[in-house]
Amino acid sequence: MDKYREFRDAYRMRVANRDNPDYKDPYPRYEDGDLTYLRDAYRQYVDYSVLVFVAAYALNIVDATVFAHLRQFDISNDLSLRVTPKMIDRRTFGVGLTLTLNPRQSRTTGFSFK
Repeated sequence: MDKYREFRDAYRMRVANRDNPDYKDPYPRYEDGDLTYLRDAYRQYVDYSVLVFVAAYALNIVDATVFAHLRQFDISNDLSLRVTPKMIDRRTFGVGLTLTLNPRQSRTTGFSFK
């Protein structure tokens, strides 16, 4: 932000003191177009910095929200897969596959693969 202000003020002072013979230009090697280019470039850097900061802050909010929602999620190693016989339409036998993610509510029938 300091360089942006520096080049902005230098351009403003040069334009304001164009007719003043006592004005000493701090950037004599730069022309007017160069000063405006540098001013705009540093302004763009400031804008990008603000955009990145806002995006990082938004990602932090999303991360905190997801963590809060998943805080109660059971991540124990006791996940089970059960294969059980199943009756379809009271006529046909089939094989049912049950994946249990919450072992506290598991069924006791069928085979259990752990």
